Amino acid sequence: MKLFEDMFSSHRGAGVIGTLVAVGVLAVLGALFILVFDEDFQGGEQTIESVIRDQAKQTENLVAGIANRKKLIADAERYKTSADELASFTRQLQSKKALTDDALARIEVIKESMKKKQAEWDQYIIDYRKAERSQEIGKQYPEIVTKSGRVYKAVTIKKIDDLRVSVSHEGGSGSIPWNELPADLIDRLQFTQALADQQQKMELGAAEHFSTAAKASDIQSSIASIRQKMEETTAAFQVKQSAVTQSNAKINDSRSQINRLQGMIQAEANKEGLRQGPRYRSQIQDHERIIETENNRIKEFVAIETKYNETMNEMQKQLAELTKKLESVKQ
Repeated sequence: MKLFEDMFSSHRGAGVIGTLVAVGVLAVLGALFILVFDEDFQGGEQTIESVIRDQAKQTENLVAGIANRKKLIADAERYKTSADELASFTRQLQSKKALTDDALARIEVIKESMKKKQAEWDQYIIDYRKAERSQEIGKQYPEIVTKSGRVYKAVTIKKIDDLRVSVSHEGGSGSIPWNELPADLIDRLQFTQALADQQQKMELGAAEHFSTAAKASDIQSSIASIRQKMEETTAAFQVKQSAVTQSNAKINDSRSQINRLQGMIQAEANKEGLRQGPRYRSQIQDHERIIETENNRIKEFVAIETKYNETMNEMQKQLAELTKKLESVKQ
């Protein structure tokens, strides 16, 4: 009994109970260490610290992703606004373009109207000039005093052109230059410097034109002959061209007939009794000969077309040379 008393109450040592308590504390601490630091108790190969770090990074990534998505949403709204503005601007631009096109069309109409009115006015001036001068022919004047002071007595108007007025008078006959006439006659008979210059140019070239008239006539005859030949050549070519069109039609028709006859021959295969196959095949051969004949005609037309183009080009060249020569003679 003494022994056990010493084990529980001895002041010289921890005793058995103290030792057991110490062993129990160490066991609890060891178990806690294992729970904290043993990877088998921490869900795999990661430690708790690494798991916390990973979760923290995932949280940061999620926060960053949310921020990026918010930015994308804001950008999408901004782009949508820009797209709406662009669509509105495009509609406005199309509307303005339509208005511009309409205005340009109106301008063209106005231009054409102005051109027509100008042509009508020019024609009116020409008609008025002709009418006034026509009424003046045969008219008599007691006298006409020119700007230079010359006096013509008992004047009768014989002829009027853009350079002069031809008259008879008591002293004989002659002509009065347009710019020597009294102002009222110049205005009423519509004399102008431009018309006078044009008339003078025509008269100065009249003599030369007369001397070259025969040559110009020969050139014009050659031009007319070439044009006639071109028309005849074109007419003949068009006949050939029409024949080719007919040949193509015949070929298409024969091919259709061949397809039809081949179908009929196929239908004869299961038919009993008298058969029409030989007759159908004979008809197919007839159509094949038609196709061959028409194809040969088409091939011949290719050569004809080439020759036609060469001939027309040559005649066009001759015509251009003669036209240039004629212009040179006229000048």
